[in-house]
Amino acid sequence: MRILLGLLIICSGCPKAQTSSAPPVAEAAVLEKESGQQLPDGLADRMKLCLEHAENNRFLELLQQCAHPTQLQGITDKGISLEVIAEGLANEKGAQLLQALRDAHTSKAIIGPDTVRFPEVQPREMLWSILDGVWYMNN
Repeated sequence: MRILLGLLIICSGCPKAQTSSAPPVAEAAVLEKESGQQLPDGLADRMKLCLEHAENNRFLELLQQCAHPTQLQGITDKGISLEVIAEGLANEKGAQLLQALRDAHTSKAIIGPDTVRFPEVQPREMLWSILDGVWYMNN
């Protein structure tokens, strides 16, 4: 969630994120690594879902479905609504998150028993963890 929280700059009047001209990821199979790495069951599909939300500027859905529940609870416990955070992502920081999600598709993964890290993703590594059989961004 650090990458997500690090990208959250909430501002009013910020321009909407410009989506890249790169084509969207069409299939989860794209997420098999060029090095032959295979992602754990369910992660490729989850990453595809999160990428689709970001590509379509659906940041509230991205937060609700892709961010780790304990991270979301920490945010809402501070009195910050997910709607406000989603609005903040609709600016240039959303474009950075979109690029980070795209970069994770082609970067090397470090696969652990309950986590997968993408250390080459910028501006900081992306971490995914599994909770109750579901993969979430957990930075």
